[in-house]
Amino acid sequence: MELHRLAISWMSDNSAQRLFTVTASSLLEQYVNSTQSIVTFCESLDAAIGGGVPLGQMTEFVGPSGMGKTQLWFKISNLFR
Repeated sequence: MELHRLAISWMSDNSAQRLFTVTASSLLEQYVNSTQSIVTFCESLDAAIGGGVPLGQMTEFVGPSGMGKTQLWFKISNLFR
């Protein structure tokens, strides 16, 4: 019973703190503006993946053999030597 009273008291005290709505597009825009990326120096690839390989995330490139996936990662890894 005491817990119930505490919960009601807390809800009453915090009634001024209202939830607000956020659109998915505004969250995406905020994410895009705050994400740092590693530039691949391939303009078309950077454009396709939103400006470069995002830091702090796992990014997977897939495709047929001989498309340059390994070469790309060798190139990017050399940036950090």
